[in-house]
Amino acid sequence: NKERVTMEEVIMFMNLCKHSGLNPWVKEAYCIKYGNEPATMVVGKEAYMKRAEQNEFYDGFEAGIIVVDSRDGEVIHRSGSFRLPTEEVIGGWAKVWRKDKAHAYEAEVAFDEYAGRKKDGTLNSQWKSRPATMIRKVALVQALREAFPDKFQGLYAQEEFPDVSDVKLDVEKVVAEEVQANANNIEFPDATFEEVPQT
Repeated sequence: NKERVTMEEVIMFMNLCKHSGLNPWVKEAYCIKYGNEPATMVVGKEAYMKRAEQNEFYDGFEAGIIVVDSRDGEVIHRSGSFRLPTEEVIGGWAKVWRKDKAHAYEAEVAFDEYAGRKKDGTLNSQWKSRPATMIRKVALVQALREAFPDKFQGLYAQEEFPDVSDVKLDVEKVVAEEVQANANNIEFPDATFEEVPQT
């Protein structure tokens, strides 16, 4: 029984996007609703990268996965998201550099702490099919947030919410459904409309 996002939550989401300089129409931010919890905003990785690249002090990044080899138990930090069939993904890592700092900002995250799971405890579809890619993203956005706290304060990526990775909502669809269902009862606060002259 999925709860529907209300028009009030959509309006709040749109205002948060405006305040944060994020464009939901090009998938920079998503409105997430999980169970009875209030809808919340999560940010796409591309929006993190775009914002970092626009910063004059941004000087690149490295990111990868942490795996353990089942044959000998060796723990390996690997760049990218490639892994061998004998390796289990146990975490992700990232480093972000700033031109005005002598050190890199580093993040390491545990797979079990962030992996999205269904109610029965099994991995959801994204985390099951792309575990290395998903945990690498978590590490990267955390390193970016540490390197540029003024640009990313209070913004979180979808992958950082283990319970909501399969319930991302398309704002355009939500708005269209809500308008269709409640066309006569919707109020848009602070909205102004100009009359278009007939030609």
